[in-house]
Amino acid sequence: MRIRTIFWALALGIVAAPAWAQRDPKTGRLLFGPMTTLANTGGIYSIPDGGQLEAPHIGPAQAVAPEQSDALDAIARTRTPAALVDVSRITGRHYHGDKFNDASGPTIMGMAFDYQGEVYVTVLPPGADTPFFYQLGMGMAGAWRVGQDAVFRIHLDVNIFRAKVNNIIIVRKDGVEDPLYEKRIRELMYRTYVSGTPVTVGKTLYRVFFGNNMSGNPAKIEKDRFGIVLVHRSDSGEMDRYVINYSDLDDGQTHFYTFFKGQKIGLRRQPNTTNLEFY
Repeated sequence: MRIRTIFWALALGIVAAPAWAQRDPKTGRLLFGPMTTLANTGGIYSIPDGGQLEAPHIGPAQAVAPEQSDALDAIARTRTPAALVDVSRITGRHYHGDKFNDASGPTIMGMAFDYQGEVYVTVLPPGADTPFFYQLGMGMAGAWRVGQDAVFRIHLDVNIFRAKVNNIIIVRKDGVEDPLYEKRIRELMYRTYVSGTPVTVGKTLYRVFFGNNMSGNPAKIEKDRFGIVLVHRSDSGEMDRYVINYSDLDDGQTHFYTFFKGQKIGLRRQPNTTNLEFY
């Protein structure tokens, strides 16, 4: 609550903004984040922001624990899987939800779900191999540089009269008056959602994503842990996320998890492969 109060006090001009804070030249809103350039990687720089505050509600993220049963595992092995997903082919697909173009080339926008179920906006600048990750939240802001001169800035335009998923992700380029990119959270979320691998078990549709362990700001991928994230989209548009620890599946047994409305789904990784079976 204290962080939220400070944010709105700054936004309304009740207290002085910190020296490193910048304002949007068009709206006058504060853009949080000191501009500290990291090491150059192929002409792409990341300029980290000053931290995130309150994350919007896009549906709960639940870490689901496995239930192992020798009897159920034996039954599952006699059946044909309802779906089969090659995990190696879903890594990074969620980065490609949308894009915008300018003289530097296409910038790919998307979203990522991490190992803990947190949501990140992903930005893949022209020529970059790995996207930058900005945790989605009220104070989201950051910047990156392409080449020597082109500086791009991202922030979340927040209005207390909007539903949180209707707040707007904005990307601007220094020296250009109009934004290069404007999308509501729900629009980019949906574009990312449909890029996930569809899996239907029973009559329920899920989209399967790869979830990395993330740390830092902007976040970086930590390769010590990762998981599988199943996303269910309800009729109202809300997206529930279920996070599975991939190492739970190392033993080659069928493990059962509880998902949307109590639905139990069995998952088994085929030995010596990256194929994941759904029962």
